Amino acid sequence: MPLADRVECPICRGLGCAMPGRLLFRLPVYAIYGCEACGVRFADPQSDNAIVYDDRFIHRIGKYLASSQFGFLDHRAFDFIGSLRQKRILDVGCGTGRFLESVRADNEVFGIEISESFRPYLERAGIGHAIGPLEQTLAAIPDHSWDLICLWDVFEHLCDPVATLQQLRVKLSPNGVIVNWTNNYDDLISRTSGLSYRLTGGRVHQLIDQSFHYHGGHNFNFTTRTLDRIYAQGHFRLVARVITDTPADRFDLSAAMILLLKIFYLGNRLLGKGKIVADVIRLQDSPG
Repeated sequence: MPLADRVECPICRGLGCAMPGRLLFRLPVYAIYGCEACGVRFADPQSDNAIVYDDRFIHRIGKYLASSQFGFLDHRAFDFIGSLRQKRILDVGCGTGRFLESVRADNEVFGIEISESFRPYLERAGIGHAIGPLEQTLAAIPDHSWDLICLWDVFEHLCDPVATLQQLRVKLSPNGVIVNWTNNYDDLISRTSGLSYRLTGGRVHQLIDQSFHYHGGHNFNFTTRTLDRIYAQGHFRLVARVITDTPADRFDLSAAMILLLKIFYLGNRLLGKGKIVADVIRLQDSPG
């Protein structure tokens, strides 16, 4: 079946303006479109993360899941969060519960996941959790009561990031914050991957496939421009941003691939870029 040259951008649709995304990359089982209006890249068809994250996949990326992104951030950029004590913390897409384990001694914590394959890990860890379709699990938890809501490597996996962020609005306490750690395609890795596709007329598509990471459940690739637009439309304000890269040692890769990643990361640092953007946002009318 031939692919459409343009399809509706799901981000712009969620923001109330129907804009088309242009076909950028044609891959064996999906295509990547880019929206000129908001800057997002998105996959068509979307990846079903409830299926992607089965037992075998979780085992395969166990090294990555064994650590928490929070430990790799420069905490000085997040001083406004305050001490992680006596807070109600909600981790959306909590995975095996590693982050919540690290903060539960002094806080009330709860995790949400969509894949049943995570349940044994969360039960063994003794982490309170709910598993099921995201819209339903969010609807079932208390409103206006969470001091910290975390989206660690989650925003890019969502079916409708705009709608999910709107659901999270009513879950925040009056002075609560959301940490959104997600991907950023304005970096050397993504740009080099796209260039390899174009220079070979699409014959070398493996690099853009790995960069977009559709088979790992990614439905979107963002830039800060896209995220800023989503936050503003959702009546959030950005209070801190860190552009960074996921430490190469977290990946189960050969020594040669880790070295290559570190070279790219060095280039990113020199240019002020990174594959990851970590944002902290709060409601526009928040007193904090």
